[in-house]
Amino acid sequence: MDHKYVLMLKIGEFSKLTHVTVKTLRHYDKVGLLKAAWINRYNGYRYYRLNQVGQLNRIVSMKELGFSLEQIRKLLSENPSGPALRKMLVFKKAELEQLIYREQERLRLIEIRLQQLDEGGKQPDQGDIVPDNPDLYKEIIAMEVNIVTKKAFKVVGMEVVSKNENGEIPELWQKMGPRWKELGEVNDPEKFYGVCGPTEEDGRFLYIAGQEVEEIDELPAGMQVIELPEQSYAVLRCKIPTIGETYEYAFKTWIPQSEYEYVSSPDFELYDEDFSPENSEVDPLYIYIPVKKKV
Repeated sequence: MDHKYVLMLKIGEFSKLTHVTVKTLRHYDKVGLLKAAWINRYNGYRYYRLNQVGQLNRIVSMKELGFSLEQIRKLLSENPSGPALRKMLVFKKAELEQLIYREQERLRLIEIRLQQLDEGGKQPDQGDIVPDNPDLYKEIIAMEVNIVTKKAFKVVGMEVVSKNENGEIPELWQKMGPRWKELGEVNDPEKFYGVCGPTEEDGRFLYIAGQEVEEIDELPAGMQVIELPEQSYAVLRCKIPTIGETYEYAFKTWIPQSEYEYVSSPDFELYDEDFSPENSEVDPLYIYIPVKKKV
């Protein structure tokens, strides 16, 4: 064998050394995450260098942290600096905390239902998972609802259309991280908006992460501008782990019982000077839902 391949390992040997299956290694090679160092064109055997063990360990570590393979591929290709990597990890932490919180609340609601049944309460209707109990919702997300009127304004930022099933929205905020300066002069540098557009039939919806501007002469590459009309909003204060519950409470409980009705217009999340990604579990954000008084 040529001396330059002496320190290479066959895929099976590399698999035993790293405790990663051959099937997984082949998949990583296929998607461009960890390419074999050399492939014998006569028999198709894949070979790996010893220094690729460290790269594979980084992939495994990031996968265990909850990053998707596509996110890992981008991280490895971009080789972000320490502060940029820390910011990505902070957003991933917030995303995982939100998932954990939601599962814990589902478990708590199930326990409440079981207790009701054990005490002889009525059996819930099929599919009735979240009780229509305002007091219980307030206990979960502890909020007040205020009505405000906001003049028409524009938001510029990056967009994604998805169901956010794979963390597309947190990933969008990560992508915007190094690009805020491209927006130039903004109305308030301490306010950030997550604008939600209409939901499509398949459940996907438009989401723009950006800031408010008065005017913009030239859109930065890959960014969009959305104009929101003058509108009254129901404003709900919450935290990232309870965004889902907040929207559910607003639409299923508060709006039906209030003197207001929903208006088909973009709603948005507002992150102001009181919010820091490092303290996303406890810092407040505000959800603005467009409404008008019932006739």
